[in-house]
Amino acid sequence: MKRNSTRFLALFLTAAMSVTPAVAAFGENQENSDQIPAISLAPQPSEMPEISVSPTAVPEKEALNNAETDKKEAVNESKDSEGEDPQKKDSQEKESEKKDTEKKDTEKKDTEKKDTESKDSEKKDPEKEDTEKKDPEEKDPEEKDPEEKDPEEEDIFKDKEFRPSITDYTAAEGKITLVVKGNDSVFDRLYVGKKEDADKSKVITGTADTDGTYRFTFDVPAEMKNQALSVVPGNSNNGGEIKWYTAKDCTITVPDVVPAPTSIPQPTDSPQPTAIPEPTAIPEPTQIPSPTPTQTPAPAIPNGVYKINVTSSAFMFRVVDCQLTSKDGVMTAILTLSGVGYDYLFMGTKEEADQADRSTWIPFTPNAAGKYTYPVPVSALDTGIAVAGHSKSHNLWYDRILTFNSGTLEKIADLNVQEDPSNPDQENKDNSSDPNKKKDDKKKNNKKDKNKKDKKDKNKKNNKVQTPGKDVDKESKYESDLSGGTSKVDSSTGLKDGSYVPDKFSWSGGTGKVQISCSKVSITGGQAYATITFSSDAYGYVKANGNMYYPDHSGGGSTFVIPVALNKNNSIIGMTTRMSVPHEIQYSIFVYLNGADNKSDKDKENPSSSDSMVSTGNKKLDDKAPEITGLEYKDETTLEHAKHLKVYHYENDITLLEVDMTTDTARTKESVQAEGEANTEETAAGNEETAAVSEDEETAAVTSDEEQSMAAAPEEESGSSAPAESTGDKIEQLYMGNVIKYLIVPEDADVPAGLDKDVILIRKPVEKTYVDSANAAEAMDKLGLTDKISMIGSDLTDLPEALSSAVEAGTLESTGTYTDLDYKTMLKSQCTLAILPSDILPKTEEDLDAKTEELRSTAQRFALLEIPFIVDRSSDEENDEAVAEWEEVYKTIFDVK
Repeated sequence: MKRNSTRFLALFLTAAMSVTPAVAAFGENQENSDQIPAISLAPQPSEMPEISVSPTAVPEKEALNNAETDKKEAVNESKDSEGEDPQKKDSQEKESEKKDTEKKDTEKKDTEKKDTESKDSEKKDPEKEDTEKKDPEEKDPEEKDPEEKDPEEEDIFKDKEFRPSITDYTAAEGKITLVVKGNDSVFDRLYVGKKEDADKSKVITGTADTDGTYRFTFDVPAEMKNQALSVVPGNSNNGGEIKWYTAKDCTITVPDVVPAPTSIPQPTDSPQPTAIPEPTAIPEPTQIPSPTPTQTPAPAIPNGVYKINVTSSAFMFRVVDCQLTSKDGVMTAILTLSGVGYDYLFMGTKEEADQADRSTWIPFTPNAAGKYTYPVPVSALDTGIAVAGHSKSHNLWYDRILTFNSGTLEKIADLNVQEDPSNPDQENKDNSSDPNKKKDDKKKNNKKDKNKKDKKDKNKKNNKVQTPGKDVDKESKYESDLSGGTSKVDSSTGLKDGSYVPDKFSWSGGTGKVQISCSKVSITGGQAYATITFSSDAYGYVKANGNMYYPDHSGGGSTFVIPVALNKNNSIIGMTTRMSVPHEIQYSIFVYLNGADNKSDKDKENPSSSDSMVSTGNKKLDDKAPEITGLEYKDETTLEHAKHLKVYHYENDITLLEVDMTTDTARTKESVQAEGEANTEETAAGNEETAAVSEDEETAAVTSDEEQSMAAAPEEESGSSAPAESTGDKIEQLYMGNVIKYLIVPEDADVPAGLDKDVILIRKPVEKTYVDSANAAEAMDKLGLTDKISMIGSDLTDLPEALSSAVEAGTLESTGTYTDLDYKTMLKSQCTLAILPSDILPKTEEDLDAKTEELRSTAQRFALLEIPFIVDRSSDEENDEAVAEWEEVYKTIFDVK
């Protein structure tokens, strides 16, 4: 019995001292509870909380007391036993007590050790503890080693940088629709938001372009205009899973657009009129409001032909001229667009155009200047009319809204010619009662018009001096200009007294927002007076000929009659009051009349435009020097081997360079001619990106004070009937021609006003040049001109030693190529000329479209920054002798004798 009690005691102590940490912790939490619920002694590793074993979980004293009690009971039972030796019993009891004491000491130490380990476990990370309990060789399939990278994810955007550009945008009610084009085919998805956003589920899928890049179309709130919008590009080629480009923050600037005119809402609050009878086929516009812009009845306009301003909802869809005809309440118009990007118009939305029969599409008809014109019906004035334009390059329809502004109507002709009733030889205007007489009159009028046109063309062709008219204009009122702003001009001429129509007129200066025209030259007493009109009525005076002249403000403009020197530049100063304070603007005008400076016929094979100051166009290199209004030709530098270059010299050390951009390329003369005549909607897209650069503070280095003031005062916009084509647009067209003409002009030389619209002007001295042509770099090094190179293309190899040393020393900046040039850096370095390689021209049919777009985009940016560039085609010449002749270009530009 005693032995059994001892064993029972040992088992009891063993069980009591082996409480698991989980049970001990649970006991601590429940020590104030009356009931102990059932618990699990084997919690799941992933759910096990941090625990610690409390010393009070198993009361040690209570266990010892129980052991002592059992011991005493065992002793009492042993005394009652019979047949046992007392000494033996005492020895056994002592031995048993000794063993029990040693066992208790051992168990006590084990318990303290467990308590210490339990406390340490409280400081461990539960997640780490869970991880440690897992099989070390077993990994979560979705878990990746932090140092292990997906090679596809690492390489897909290697050496890539997302440079988006806005190619189109339109404004609607409360929103702006953007078309954003990426710069690399790897970017085919777009998320509008920040790269840190966890949820990028609203993905915009790109539409592939012909060059392999993608376009993304989406809407943003109208309140976002002029603000930066964060975007994240991505790629979906990796098994459908989108990989996001997060190397850099990408933003685009939402353009500031004029919202499209809102439609006239359907009246809902007012009850249907009952007093007014059922409207007839031609309802009164004030009685029944129209639910849509195109259904508003047109106001009554007298029969006639009118000039009218047309406002467009999109900058890339500018109407530069509109002639409206009203006949018996029906209005039609001939629209002239600024570019040649649209091959069809449709009166309606783009969705309707897609579904409509092709016969309802309105095709273009090119005018004499190569612009696209379209005949359209006009349902209303001063109300937005939905028009869809079809882009021939993208093969897509775009929604546009046109508004014909009645406040700008200017009648230019009657439908029936008004005759003078005092002349008995003339027929009565009203011939409606006699159809045969009406037909005869029409034939007579047509014959008269034809004779007038033939006579005018003949005079123009033969450069005959006009027969002067009698209606001369008197010189405007004036007073002496004591400020000395202008000097006296020699207005004397040998032409007969009378009135003349200028054979040519051009001007320069200002920002181009206000246009200047010259309608008449009056010769009185052998002195020439020009009647000039500013398209704004805000001009208070003009300084000319040492005097201050005051205007006639009739007709919505500012008209002055001032003395001029014919066939020469005349400096004038105009004062406008459109700004916050009166502001004087310097202009130069050039009035040309045959007879003062005769000029030979223009080249029939390479004709120039009717308003050009150069006798030849840009279809081919000239066989002989072209005549330039106001310049005297001297001689030619004969090039016996080079077939892509011509060099002609004029008086005052002025040189004309001609560079052939078509021969030995995939371009054709016919296609290039069409490209160079107008800026398309794609060209306007590149302007948005670069405009952001030009608005930076660096632009002050190349922008005149006058232009900055004008840019800061939008209210100075002209009141002309049609938006004028900017100088930048015309320069861009020159770069897109078959041949580019460059006029190299000394710093102090004077050139005829307006000549910069026919040639690319390069003013000497040229001190800082960007060179991205290996041949050009070698030629300039040979001529000792390396000090004129301030930036060089980063891809150029085998540079001359002087240039290589300069790059290594850091005195010559090696920047990007012409395809990814940092234009902001060019502005900061005050670069005044760029020389590009012939790689910019397409050599095969496969890269024709891509290279043409590349050339157009480059032309846009350089034109906007007013930095001329030359394409060095020496690498396309046939032999070393021809290559060597290209040195004449750099001798001329940098005055190497």
